[in-house]
Amino acid sequence: MTAPELPHEILSLFAKSVSEIYSTVWVQSPSESDSVFIGRDSEPRKKVGLTQEQLDEITTGPQPWRQARRAAIRHIFYWVAVPHWLEDRTRERQSPDRNSEQHSYDNPLRRENDEAFSTGVQALFEYLSSPSWAERSALLTLSVVLQAEKVHTTDMKVEPGTGLIELNKLPLAWYTGTLRSGTTLKPVSCVRAVEFPRVYATANGEQNMISLPAQVRILSACGDCDALVEANLFGSYYMGNQISLLTQKRNDTAKVLHLLPKRIQTLHLEWCDEISPHVFEQRTQPQYQLAVRSDALSRALHSVSMQLCELYIVQLDMTSDFFRLSKDEHQSTVLWPHLETLRLTFNPTATPTGQPLIYEYWPDGEDGGAMPLTSWQQPGPKRLEYVENGDSSFSIVPGFFDDLYASAGYAAQKMPKITSLLLSWEEGDTQDLELKCRGNKWVLELYSFYGYSPCQEVLDAWQIPEGKMKKRLRVLETEFDSWPPSPLGRE
Repeated sequence: MTAPELPHEILSLFAKSVSEIYSTVWVQSPSESDSVFIGRDSEPRKKVGLTQEQLDEITTGPQPWRQARRAAIRHIFYWVAVPHWLEDRTRERQSPDRNSEQHSYDNPLRRENDEAFSTGVQALFEYLSSPSWAERSALLTLSVVLQAEKVHTTDMKVEPGTGLIELNKLPLAWYTGTLRSGTTLKPVSCVRAVEFPRVYATANGEQNMISLPAQVRILSACGDCDALVEANLFGSYYMGNQISLLTQKRNDTAKVLHLLPKRIQTLHLEWCDEISPHVFEQRTQPQYQLAVRSDALSRALHSVSMQLCELYIVQLDMTSDFFRLSKDEHQSTVLWPHLETLRLTFNPTATPTGQPLIYEYWPDGEDGGAMPLTSWQQPGPKRLEYVENGDSSFSIVPGFFDDLYASAGYAAQKMPKITSLLLSWEEGDTQDLELKCRGNKWVLELYSFYGYSPCQEVLDAWQIPEGKMKKRLRVLETEFDSWPPSPLGRE
């Protein structure tokens, strides 16, 4: 059977397979090395992908086949080379002595990585801003990842002032690709989507990632494209346990969120701090307390949310400052005219004043009285037995949730298009507040494992008449015929 005699379905599969080969290209950032080293005593491995010069050579020129190659490209996977993979999870700060250097995150290895990362990203946007890319009709998806040139090798450099980590010690924060101050990226109009995927090196697991501020600035440089309407931001999966770093990560991200392109309609933000027992102990200290209604990151996300249709935030502690509405402010001009979906998942361990959120009471137990119970402390068999027998009980500090839920209620009145609103503590295992459409009704559900009951201000904020919340097991529920339920939200 000859090719023209094949069914059209088979021919279309052939065409799709061939087009995919040419539609995605891997491109290397400028670097003095064309090899990577992965694993101890490893041989050099040739970098995968094309240099910008090689890509130009095979896709630029008057020949129809060169032009066809350029026109076929839909996805550029860009590897930004940095000299050092920093083995942060296995290392800790050492106490300095006369023969050792005190550790600082502003050290030569991280500065060299930042220099290479900034140069590589600048080169990419310089390249994509050229007329040959700017004038093409087909738009691109751009994936940006780091590639360390030496990973887990015998001669790999380590950060000054560090040593191999010991049990129960605090490891360093992962390196994340950071654009140096003063780095400018040329705006491009040919990118319709930007991705920051996680990639893995053979010997050690995942590569270092890209910082959230750098992700935002890369997205900002692609803002000239009308088709760029969705942003996916991913925080580092390990930021260390130093309170100053956790606070700096929040503040640095807050400072750049206003740079997100105004055309963005959907924002996914996955924060991903990795929590350990040490973090809980430190988060109750004054320097990490998220002061009520004064958290810069919550305020910055509030401003961004005004332009969005959908907002999804995962594993980020938020305060009521995100909604910025209270009983005295609900008649303000604040309005979310486009917002249809809002889903916030968070895992707070303490109130904004540093007070633990969960307490376990042992009326007759040997511990006596109340003790904090955090999300990372799993009750042992003895505690489970007491819980099952009803000899102990859990409770939460309600003021934190009263403030958050009341502020959310007043804000929800200003969301005329909302169809799904979720505030989830520990991804639904502990407590959820959810507003959703069910048929031609709007349903508000409150689930609480610890028996939280909303105060009167929360009921007033959500326009819930007295006695209208039905209870079933651990769920409180009420229905509305329309949303917003009163003229207040429809002004």
